[in-house]
Formats: sequence, structure tokens, C-alpha cells
Amino acid sequence: MDTGTGYSDPVSIWFEKLEFLEEEIAKIKIRIIPICKLLEYLSQCEPEMFQLFNLRYVRRLPWLEIEGEMSMTERTCRRLRARLVAKGAKFFNVG
Repeated sequence: MDTGTGYSDPVSIWFEKLEFLEEEIAKIKIRIIPICKLLEYLSQCEPEMFQLFNLRYVRRLPWLEIEGEMSMTERTCRRLRARLVAKGAKFFNVG
């Protein structure tokens, strides 16, 4: 069967899909590894930032609840978030 430039046999199609999946997995690992390292660092060295990360980005609580849970003012909470974002940028080699 003529498919133009594509492959028509199942083995070639399977290998092509496998190569695509391996590339996608590699791209995801590039993102996940720095996140894991950041979370490990935060849990060991910056427990307040780790707690903020969990409350805001894992549990997705609104700021008002986060402030109450962490016993912080809105301003202090936002400052801690700014430090968390800056720390995350360093782990991703962004800033």
C-alpha cells in the first residue's frame, strides 16, 4: 500500500510512536527533576516555603485561608511567596 512518505507496516509505525513517546518522556523529565529538587530543598531547609507551596499549589487554598493556616499577615504571606518564586526560578535556571 502506497502511503506517500509515511510508513505502512505496523512495526515501523510502532517504532515511530515509541520514539515520539521517549522524546515526550525526556521533555517531562527536564521539567520534573528541578521541581523534585526544589521540593526536597524546601522540605529540608525552608519549611515555611514548603508549607506555603503545599497550601497554595497543591491544596489550592485561597490566600485568606493560607494566611489563617500559616498565622501570617497578607503582606508577609505575599513576601514569602515572592521568595518562593525567586527560589524556584533559581532551580529552573530562569533568574
